[in-house]
Amino acid sequence: MSMYREMRRAKQEISGEACRRVLEEARFGTLALSLEDGMPYAVPVSFAFDKESSALYFHGAAEGQKADAVRRDPRACFKIASGNSRQFNCRDESEPASSAATHLLAYNKIL
Repeated sequence: MSMYREMRRAKQEISGEACRRVLEEARFGTLALSLEDGMPYAVPVSFAFDKESSALYFHGAAEGQKADAVRRDPRACFKIASGNSRQFNCRDESEPASSAATHLLAYNKIL
């Protein structure tokens, strides 16, 4: 049994190669950690992706809230969103297509 759910909209899943391209091109993402009291802590960070080892390296000080949170609990979530890749219709299906509720978003997201 996997610790992750299957992607609900599997047809929108990007390939491993596309994921690596996003990691190679992006320079910023959001690192989400847990604080000592269990509160979520999400912080924007700059990072580097090492293609050879598939490792991520985050910029940050050796001391501080982020470093303390990683030492206390190394589990984390890292999100990158990059633009101009796909369009998603966020229109409420109960609304007519001409409704002002229609919004198009173009992005890739990797977690």
